[in-house]
Amino acid sequence: MQLFDGKVGVSTATPLSSFAAYGDLAAKTAAVSIAPIDNDGDGIIDTIETVQGVNGKASLRVFAYNSATNTWTKTGENSGVNGALAVAAAAPGDTGAGIVTTASGLQYKDLVVGTGAMPSSTTARVTVNYEGRLLNGTRFDGNAGIQFNLDQVIKGWTEGLSTMKVGGRRQLIIPASLGYGAAGIQPNIPGNATLVFDVELLATT
Repeated sequence: MQLFDGKVGVSTATPLSSFAAYGDLAAKTAAVSIAPIDNDGDGIIDTIETVQGVNGKASLRVFAYNSATNTWTKTGENSGVNGALAVAAAAPGDTGAGIVTTASGLQYKDLVVGTGAMPSSTTARVTVNYEGRLLNGTRFDGNAGIQFNLDQVIKGWTEGLSTMKVGGRRQLIIPASLGYGAAGIQPNIPGNATLVFDVELLATT
């Protein structure tokens, strides 16, 4: 893997550094998905998450940058998740750990664990901030302070929000079977789409 300076308006980008994310594996040339992360907001990538494997089913690896030596070092690995989905949902400061997969196929990751009340039932009324994206990063929806009952939304939301606490923020990785199915919602959500939501629970009954 090679990183370049990314400057625009120049004919040739300058290489900055390189490393072999999966050089220790037999299948060194298999496709790799990556998520570059700027943890401190200074505009410089300091963490990279990677996954290699057929249909994304491989371990997620996390690499941190050492500016003193201009090298990347593996700092974490999690083989218990669907790597492609984990990379799609990568968040600032993410270590690749903490993704939960439920029996229904829903995956979620708590970015902030709330300290308030949980929804009283799967029909409880909630108030949330949220943003929804496709796996390719395309934003299709978002709202702030919206209210609804948990039985009025897609199954992935009902399940994913029912175990949150007020003040919490969670990423939901929702397969099509718990979302909008084979039909999708045209033109924004294609059929059989996996959806990634960032949800903050503000209030509940």
